[in-house]
Amino acid sequence: MNINTKSLQFVLGVFNLKSFYKLIYLSSIYISSVIIFVSYDITLSPDFEKYIKYFEFYSGKFNQTGLEQGHIYFFFTYLIKELFELFLDFKVYIEVLNLSIHFSNSLIFFIGLQGLKNLLREYSFDINKIYLSLSLMAIFPPGLVLRMSFKPELFAFSSLGWLFYFLVKYKKTKNTNYLLQFIIITSLILTSKGSIAVMLFLILLIHICLKHKYLFSRKLIKFYILSFLIVLGLLYENTNLNGLFINEVNHAENYNNKASNKFFTYFNYDDFKNNPNKYFHNESFIGITLFDTFNDFFGLYWNSEYTKFNTERKNFIIINEKIDRTTIPNLSFNKTTNVFTYYGSDEPVLVKNNFLNDSRNRISFKFSLLFYSLLILFSIYKKHYAEYLLSSFLGFIIVGLSAKGLFGNNFDPLVGDSVKTFYYSFFISLSFLFLINLIFRYVNLGNKIITFLLAVLFMFFIGFPHSLSTKTEEDIVYKNTILPTCSVNQIFLQPMYGIKYEFQCDAEKLENYNNIQMSDDIEKLFTVKNIPYLNVLLLIGVFSLKFQNKKNNILNE
Repeated sequence: MNINTKSLQFVLGVFNLKSFYKLIYLSSIYISSVIIFVSYDITLSPDFEKYIKYFEFYSGKFNQTGLEQGHIYFFFTYLIKELFELFLDFKVYIEVLNLSIHFSNSLIFFIGLQGLKNLLREYSFDINKIYLSLSLMAIFPPGLVLRMSFKPELFAFSSLGWLFYFLVKYKKTKNTNYLLQFIIITSLILTSKGSIAVMLFLILLIHICLKHKYLFSRKLIKFYILSFLIVLGLLYENTNLNGLFINEVNHAENYNNKASNKFFTYFNYDDFKNNPNKYFHNESFIGITLFDTFNDFFGLYWNSEYTKFNTERKNFIIINEKIDRTTIPNLSFNKTTNVFTYYGSDEPVLVKNNFLNDSRNRISFKFSLLFYSLLILFSIYKKHYAEYLLSSFLGFIIVGLSAKGLFGNNFDPLVGDSVKTFYYSFFISLSFLFLINLIFRYVNLGNKIITFLLAVLFMFFIGFPHSLSTKTEEDIVYKNTILPTCSVNQIFLQPMYGIKYEFQCDAEKLENYNNIQMSDDIEKLFTVKNIPYLNVLLLIGVFSLKFQNKKNNILNE
């Protein structure tokens, strides 16, 4: 065999089909992370002004947070922020705050996807199809909501796949390292937030009863004791740092209500048809759930007035009323403006200025209905995956019971946002990944075509395509200059947004850009006494055990 043949074999080995799909997956995560950053300021996300107190606490501004949630997510993002301040040059504090949280969220999200990838592989799903499904997660609306929030639900997502994976690996190998990793991560999640703790406990209990009954053995009593001690230690540390226990949630007065029975059964089809928005469906649990699963029903993320996702969306379909009712309705396309015009509508619902945005809501509603129906159908015929597929239903049962007052009053009847799908979006993501991989395995309809159509649909849901003004283009270009990969990013940012403004990778050249100023009254170094030491040590322990497992696997090969 000559050198040229060996070289060819090497190239073919590197650029095989698996590598191709993996590249698509990694590229999609990176591109979506950049798009989220340039389009959405996480400092304007829901409750950001509340949870930024964790950062202020770590810097020594407060002796206690005055909040009830665990520290693992917030301290991790704070450390990332400190590293960014140390190594990167920022003009204003809001820049480092926004970029660092976006980066840490993308990193945590990626860790979660890797756990789900490993879990799917344990169930013998095809690796190329797994990568294809993970690529969809880059623009999967419930996943985007997690990445655009400054809340511990993202940590729950990052851990979920790993927990199931550790249990599967322990069952196969009896390696206690996997069980220890499971115990530590479970303990961290159980102490991160009350609602997350309830959901996680129930899904793990169901999963263990179905597939891991051996864990109830007396031989594992020492691990139960260890779990109890870790949870107890974390609760003590978090309570000491916060000043509140995990269940001592302070709600605004308008949430001091319970949902009525009618709330869970009522749905108005006329409002769905004519007014598919949050102002007409606050009295319907069904409406909120189906509208909100694949769209930003409450206007907090890509439908927020503060985001570029919702800025200058392109009206690529125009509906005109029928002038001559004897004419046959027809569709025309303008190649210059790339706009479709439909002539001949008798339906007043269609002839509205917000036709496309209403269509986004209606289509996402119907897609949600299809999604939940498929979950039920596949769980019946593929019972082995039932707990994964039906985890979404567990999520909205828990938030429904919460709205009903089971865990205390937490419902605003004027809004109904206590039951928004964000609270169990990690379950929706889990259900979707198993569903789409089952479809890829058993339904031969063209996996690439399905992926492409879903990608287009998700992009449509979050506001694409756009027709941006020069000012908006300039804002995006400026935010791109903050990134070290500025020159690379313009390759995909320009065609995706249709940007005509000249790209620069030097903020000084953008003469007309006015930075949003924010007073830097937070110290750059954390206060030693405010560090959640046990949380940090346990997280380090997880990575140490993972490294040890990897080392052992290499030695055994």
